[in-house]
Amino acid sequence: MDSAKEYMENNWQRFLKKKTKNKNTDEDIEEVPSPSAAVRKSTESSTDEKNNYDDPADSNNEDSSTNTSQLTWGQKIFRTKWTCPGTNRTNDFIFRTWLSEVVKYCFFLALLTICTFSYTNSDSFYLTSAMKSLYLDDTGFHDVHTESEIWEWLEGPFLKAVYQHPVEYNVMSTPPRIRMQRVNPRDCNMPDLVEDGELCYDEYHKSRENKDNLIVGSDLPQPARYTEIPGAIAGFDYWGQALPYLRMYWAGGYLLHLPAPSDNFEVPSKAIDEIRYLKNELDWLSRGARIVLIDCQLYNKNVNLYTIIRMSFELPASGGVITLAKFSTIHVYSNTSTLDITTVICEILWLILIGYYFGEKIYEMKILGLRGFFKHLALRTQFFNLIFSMAVVIFKMVKYAIINTDDITNCDPSVQNDCYLANFVFWQNQFNYFLAIVTFLSWIELNKFFTDFESTAVFTKTLRRCGTDLISFIIVFMMVFLAYAELGVLIFGGELDDFKNMFHSIYTLFRIILGDFDFHSMEQSNRILGPIYFIAYVFIVFFILINMFIAIISDTYSEVRAELSVPGEHRYPISEHVSKLKESFWGKLGWSSHSEDDDSEDDNQIDWYSFRKEMEKSGMEEDDIKAYFQKYDENGNLQLNRKEFAKLEESLTKLKNKDLDSVSQKSANAPSVAAGDIFGQARETFVDNENFDLLRNRVAKMESAFADLTLKVDGIIVKLDQLGQRQKQARIPAMENASKTK
Repeated sequence: MDSAKEYMENNWQRFLKKKTKNKNTDEDIEEVPSPSAAVRKSTESSTDEKNNYDDPADSNNEDSSTNTSQLTWGQKIFRTKWTCPGTNRTNDFIFRTWLSEVVKYCFFLALLTICTFSYTNSDSFYLTSAMKSLYLDDTGFHDVHTESEIWEWLEGPFLKAVYQHPVEYNVMSTPPRIRMQRVNPRDCNMPDLVEDGELCYDEYHKSRENKDNLIVGSDLPQPARYTEIPGAIAGFDYWGQALPYLRMYWAGGYLLHLPAPSDNFEVPSKAIDEIRYLKNELDWLSRGARIVLIDCQLYNKNVNLYTIIRMSFELPASGGVITLAKFSTIHVYSNTSTLDITTVICEILWLILIGYYFGEKIYEMKILGLRGFFKHLALRTQFFNLIFSMAVVIFKMVKYAIINTDDITNCDPSVQNDCYLANFVFWQNQFNYFLAIVTFLSWIELNKFFTDFESTAVFTKTLRRCGTDLISFIIVFMMVFLAYAELGVLIFGGELDDFKNMFHSIYTLFRIILGDFDFHSMEQSNRILGPIYFIAYVFIVFFILINMFIAIISDTYSEVRAELSVPGEHRYPISEHVSKLKESFWGKLGWSSHSEDDDSEDDNQIDWYSFRKEMEKSGMEEDDIKAYFQKYDENGNLQLNRKEFAKLEESLTKLKNKDLDSVSQKSANAPSVAAGDIFGQARETFVDNENFDLLRNRVAKMESAFADLTLKVDGIIVKLDQLGQRQKQARIPAMENASKTK
């Protein structure tokens, strides 16, 4: 009770002072006594000492040039809140420093956005869609399931798509290339189950790859001898589906270059003969073959785009055929395109700004020290994001500088092995992924500028405070989650594609959390364990663990909101200065400011929204707020007039005095007990330890509830007094206007 009084009294005059500043008036405000004025008078001196702090808001009228003149040249060039520390800075100086950081970073983000969107082109989607329709849908690429169907597809639909039905405006810049890789044979593990002399072939691995000639002789054609080609990553260049994760195909194999398309749109007989030569003479798709790769690249001069096509038929050791096709586009810079010139200029400016930020970070390291710099998460994130950004820009500029359209078009694949852009496309895709991460982090970093506002600080404080609890929860969650993932592989891995390995199982379980699941397939795979597995997973992970996660966030959010709602405990100088500038702006225009923090004042009445906002700040539940308001809102217009407001205030005051009087009366009327009867009564009313602890806990809960009730009543009375004070302030201008009119 005393702590509640002390808290309310300590913030009483400060609250009135704040309201006076917000209204920008020089009129004297009548001092409104608080509900416990006598206590306030006796403790006024101690309270003033407690609330005396160096508030920059009180010195906003000082010229910010006083602070600026004290800065060094390094602080003036790299002006941030980290390079300009100090508690004696005014709100105006802090705001100007914050504003300069925001402007610089927004310019940096604008350049990044321009460059990012210039790398994407809507024509890429339409172009790849047309190519997929031609090479996949019309040819029945995904309907190939056996070795014989591969030969039928190559001799028929594929050659027709390349030579007879090309997409308009797209020219085959390099002749199509077909590539095959195979593995060495070995003795079978179970010789009793196979015929004599029969060999076995493992799945693909670089150490098992067979590089022998397919036929005996000298001066063999490329399809009959192994040829090394440039690889994308340490000699590897293709990541298929039949191989385990992080395993790729080596760049090399037996190559066939088909003839270039002609203008008569006919399938050359040479192309048909070469494919039949592979099938009949060389037996390309023997039992040791593991993959057939087809590379095509076309150029569209209208949109200045290359289309890189890579289709593959994988022949796993288990049998069958796995089809996979990838379509990518590459934009080549042009010296005459306005968009390309603008993009290059933005990239150069972006690179210059990255250099500036590097200098800024180095200066911050000098001010804070290396350990102090990396102690802050925001500084660490921005520093590493700058390194990634510089790598992105340099890589983008260099890789487009080495592409020459004429060189690629006139390249002879029989002489040069680097006529195809498949490896370049691989790094282009990695670059796109990397750029996406950099862009995402850059936008997330923008949030750091809004943590200095009271309305947005609650989100960052919530995440920061619940970080430890979330880490503990994630550890427990992942143990349960991985257990279910491994269990799913063991139960369904042999039948369902969603559980064929650990990675697919993890993806499937995440999809189940989001509501995307195939219950019938699990039930058909195992009629008993399937439903049990699904129901147990949904119950434990979804209904228990996910709700615990939400509860952690929700409880922490409530704590932070309650903590930030305490006036005077937290300062937001930037937010305060922005509010002051807003009030000054509206004042110069002669308009009244109607911000969300101001209470609506209309005809000397208090509306429902203002009443609810003030009561929520005092800790009162919304149901109780509604009950009080409806009880005293006699006319039901959702507004309390002067008479209704007085009744409400009187009722709350009586409620508080009644609770205090009842406690005092019970203490005074307590019956006296003679000393001789104490032990007799104790023997009659004696309880054991268990019941004593139970009673003690109940009494403690009652005391806590009573203290909380008293605190809420005090808070409500204070808020009502504040509302009454605002009503008096609102009547003063009205009375002056009325007197002037008369």
